[in-house]
Amino acid sequence: MEDVAGALLAAAGAAFDGARVYNLHGEAVAIADVVRLIHEAWPAAKGRISHNEVPTPFAEALDDARYQRDFGPRTRTSLRDGFRRTLDEFARLQKEGRLDTRELDV
Repeated sequence: MEDVAGALLAAAGAAFDGARVYNLHGEAVAIADVVRLIHEAWPAAKGRISHNEVPTPFAEALDDARYQRDFGPRTRTSLRDGFRRTLDEFARLQKEGRLDTRELDV
């Protein structure tokens, strides 16, 4: 959302010598928790999402200390709020006829 876009724009506009790589660490959660959050935000999704619980071996090891050192603290959107806002945006685009769903089974 806006927090990631803002972080990318800040990094892209930086006047550093050479290339730098940054992590933008957010919440590390199990896939089952992601599915639960989607179901809470979009109840019509229940029964339409399946998953295998395979943990990502490095997700919790990521940190954004280098980004924060170079650019300062960044605004963060919670995973719950991010899902809700994203689904609201998709619903708005679909209502306006601006969401192409031809490749989806909807």
